[in-house]
Amino acid sequence: MISRFQLFALCALTGCSGWSKASHAQTADSVSRHDRSQWVQSLRDRLLLKADFNSRTQAFTVQNSGFSPDIRPNVAAQTDLSINYRFLSFRFGYAADWLPGNGDDAEKGASRVRGFGVALLLPHWFHDLGYQRTRGYYLANTGEIDPAWKAGDPYRKFPDLVVTSLEGTSGYSFNPRFSVRALTLQTERQLKSAGSFIPRAVYRFYVVDDQTPLLTPTSRSQRSDNLELMVGAGYHYTFVWRESFFATAGVQAGVGYVLTKIFTRDQTGGVSTRQQNPLGRFDARLGCGYNGSRFFAGVIAQGDWTQFDQAEGIATTREYRTIYHVFAGYRFGAPGGVRKLFDRLEEKGRAITSGRD
Repeated sequence: MISRFQLFALCALTGCSGWSKASHAQTADSVSRHDRSQWVQSLRDRLLLKADFNSRTQAFTVQNSGFSPDIRPNVAAQTDLSINYRFLSFRFGYAADWLPGNGDDAEKGASRVRGFGVALLLPHWFHDLGYQRTRGYYLANTGEIDPAWKAGDPYRKFPDLVVTSLEGTSGYSFNPRFSVRALTLQTERQLKSAGSFIPRAVYRFYVVDDQTPLLTPTSRSQRSDNLELMVGAGYHYTFVWRESFFATAGVQAGVGYVLTKIFTRDQTGGVSTRQQNPLGRFDARLGCGYNGSRFFAGVIAQGDWTQFDQAEGIATTREYRTIYHVFAGYRFGAPGGVRKLFDRLEEKGRAITSGRD
């Protein structure tokens, strides 16, 4: 018998595949390259460096009938450095102590964040894969379990709580006049206002591991391995003024499943339990900036909210991330060797695509 999860995955894969093929045939006939060039400027011969100061963090809330812990890392800001060219991007992220809001270790404990990622953006399809590891959390609502706690007192800390995540996104932009590259990688410029309906799939594996040493016979710790699989859709729009100034907004909603394995440790060993729960997710994005031929900069606010029930509805886990981006970058001529390498890659890609047709 096919499980609900297998049926969900099968429908998502076959539906998206058929939908994208039909759409590709339609848009290829209706919009020529010349027509797209009036809306989107390609910057294929320029390599860019980008610095992104953001508040990308992972926080968790477990909602139940009693106390609902609000667990957060002590990271207010981190830096992502990326190098982008044509359809490819590599990035590295870290949270430096000198950034504003990252230096109050005595009150909230020390948190360490490291991450990296890669993005691949094709004419319609786009893919992003990122890794992040965060160590050190604190209980933001310590006052709810300690009546004597007051503002300015140290929070309850979890220095050995480690969250490691590997998250990917694959999507399809239907409107060729709307540039996902201009919005994310800045390897193109959106010259005229445009929007697009964008379905996507999100796949994420993350581990929440309490590595606190078990010092007494009654000590306990837990590790949870979680696999999230979601499909969703939304709409994104970029308003352009005088070809260089832009404002953008978008919303996405999705549903899926989370498969969880929880291992509870003690000094004699441990016990494992497994769960499978439906989940829902909502994302929103709003931003503005300047995208010139060489220099670009902007600010973006985005948030995502994920919820799923645990233990047959006894508890509800909510994960929320509110991310503010302040970014800037510069484009310069790519070295000849880099241009030739990417020319060969694009030629092979066209050969593979034409062979399938």
